[in-house]
Amino acid sequence: MFKICSALGIVLVIFLISFESLRMTGQLAFSSGMAPETARLFGMRLVVLGVVQAAWLFISLKWLLPLVFDPIDLSPKRKTVVVSTTVLNLLPGLLVVQDIGV
Repeated sequence: MFKICSALGIVLVIFLISFESLRMTGQLAFSSGMAPETARLFGMRLVVLGVVQAAWLFISLKWLLPLVFDPIDLSPKRKTVVVSTTVLNLLPGLLVVQDIGV
């Protein structure tokens, strides 16, 4: 029971971070009349969410999940998936911050 609740808790945090990131990306993409200051604020939040997600994925894969299950072997293919999800979360925020800042 503990293993299931721990794994679901870790996945829930990842889901919540991804949901908030997707919601902000949608607001940025489909709001044409957004003020530049608001767009910059959303972009900065997306960057922070991307960094938080990267840190949470690293911590959960390196330390939390091995406490609950057997150590996880991160093959190069799995590492690519973890890095690509973080980059996809960071990319919209970085693009907005760069576009507004210039």
